[in-house]
Amino acid sequence: MRRIILAFLILQLFVFSCEAPIFTQIKFAHKENNYNLLHSENLIEEYTWAVIRYDNPFQPSINFGLIKWPKPSIGTILVVANMLSEKLCEIAARIYNESKYETLKALVEYDIKNMKHSKPAMIPKYDEWSSPGLRNANRKVATHEMFCLGEKCISPYANIIGDCYSLASFNTALLRLCGFKAEEVFTLLIPPHAVNAVRIDKKWYIIDPTLASNVRLGKLNTILFENYNFSQIYGYKCIFLGLENDRYMVHFGIYDYIEPSSNMNGSLLKEIVESLLPVINNPPLGTKNWLLDDFIETAKPHPEMLNISMPYSVKDVAGNETEKGEKLAKMNLEFVCSIINEDDPSQYSRALYAYNLLDVKYPEAYANAAKYAAWTSWLGVKLDADTAYKDAIRTLRWISLVIKPQRILNDNQVAFSDLTYLMQRGSTIDKAIVAYGMLRNMKKESYMFWSPEDLYVIITENNRGYLAINISGTWYYLDFYEKKIDNEIPYKVKIAFNEEKALYEWL
Repeated sequence: MRRIILAFLILQLFVFSCEAPIFTQIKFAHKENNYNLLHSENLIEEYTWAVIRYDNPFQPSINFGLIKWPKPSIGTILVVANMLSEKLCEIAARIYNESKYETLKALVEYDIKNMKHSKPAMIPKYDEWSSPGLRNANRKVATHEMFCLGEKCISPYANIIGDCYSLASFNTALLRLCGFKAEEVFTLLIPPHAVNAVRIDKKWYIIDPTLASNVRLGKLNTILFENYNFSQIYGYKCIFLGLENDRYMVHFGIYDYIEPSSNMNGSLLKEIVESLLPVINNPPLGTKNWLLDDFIETAKPHPEMLNISMPYSVKDVAGNETEKGEKLAKMNLEFVCSIINEDDPSQYSRALYAYNLLDVKYPEAYANAAKYAAWTSWLGVKLDADTAYKDAIRTLRWISLVIKPQRILNDNQVAFSDLTYLMQRGSTIDKAIVAYGMLRNMKKESYMFWSPEDLYVIITENNRGYLAINISGTWYYLDFYEKKIDNEIPYKVKIAFNEEKALYEWL
C-alpha cells in the first residue's frame, strides 16, 4: 500500500490545481536530496532541466530518456527568473504602495483581472505542452512565457497563463519586487496545489491565484483569505509540503524517499510555521507528519540553494513605471551575475537559463532542451524522411511555413523550442533551435539519429540564426531568413553550439 501511495504522489503530487473550486488535477515529482538518483554531474544537462521544467521527472522523452527536474526546485528558480523580467518589474512599480496591505490588495485586484489557470485557458482544454508523443509534459512557466501564452488565449482576461505553481511563483516574485522581505512572502506548497502566504504586521494572508476566474464568474468573492481551508475548497486532504522563494527552500519531504530540507534558521522557521499553520487549517507537515522541533533538528540545507536574497525593489529606482521596470530588471540581472558561478549551479545561476538568456556560459542547454522537448521531438519523428537531405528540406519547409518571422522574446533571449512551436512565431535563432531539436529526433541513416557533431546552431554578429548540418562531409546551412539551404558560411559567425559544445570560431 505504501508503494502505491508513493507512486501516486510521485506522479501526481505537485501543484496543478484546476480552475473549478471542487476538483483539481495533480502531479508531483521531486527528489531534492536524493541527488544522484535523478541528476547528472553534467552541467549542460543540469541547466537543460532549468530550461525545460516539465512536471514529471520520471517521464522519458520520445527518444532520449528521462526528462528531469532542476535542483534545488522549480519554484526557487522561477521566482528568481521572474524577478529578471522587465514586465514584472514594471507591474511591481504599478501596484506598489508604501502600505504593504494596499500593495497586497492591488496585487489581488491585478490577479483577478489578468490570471487564468492553463488548462481551462486554452482551446481545446488540454495542457498545451503535452504532445501526442509526450502526453504528460505539463510545464512550469516563467513570467515572460506566461505573457506569451496570454497573447495566444482568446479570453480577454487571460493575460497571464500558467498552472497554480507558476501563478504562485509569479506572485511571490512580484511582492518581493514591491519590497516584501524574503521572510514575509512565500510560495506555499500544499499538494496538489500551490498558493501564496503573505505576512503583514504579524498577520498571515493566503492568496490563491488559481481562483481568479471563479471570482470573475461570480462563484467567489475574492482570492484573498485570512483563513484558508484547502480541503473544503478542492476536496483533497491538505499536506503542508513546503515554503519557497528566492532565498528560502523548506520542504518537509515525502516518506523516506524525499529527505527533509531547510536553509532557514531554526527559530525563524519555528515562528513562521507555528503562526502560519492555524491560517491553513493545521495540516500535517509532510507525509511523515513531522513534529516541528524534530524537523528542525533533522533537516539540512539543500547544497545548491544559495541563502541569499535578491536585494532590490521598486523603492530603489526612479522614473515612470516603464523606466522603473527597465532599471530594476537591469539591477537584478547585474546582481545575479555578480554572485553566481555557472560551474557551481544554484537557484540563481539556473534562473538565467529559466529566463532564456542567450549570453550564458552553457548555451548548449538550449539545444539539449530542444532535443528533449515534447512538440519538437514529436515533429522530428513525424517528419522523418528516408535521406538526410530530405530531413533538412522538410525541416526548413515546415518551419518556414508554420513559424512566422516575428520575435517572441527580447533580443538577448532565446525561446524554449516548444514555446516557439506553440506561438508559431519566432526569431531566426528560435527557428534554428527548433530545427536542431527536430533533426536530433530524425534518423539520418536508417537506424541512427542525427548526431550532435553533425548539427550546430549558428548565431552571427547581427543576431541571425542558422542551423549548420553535415551531410557526407559537407556543411550546409539552413537559412531561416532567406528560407533556403546554402553551402556558404554565414557572415561573421559569433557562436556555434550544439548540445555538447560551444565554438567561438567556426571552421
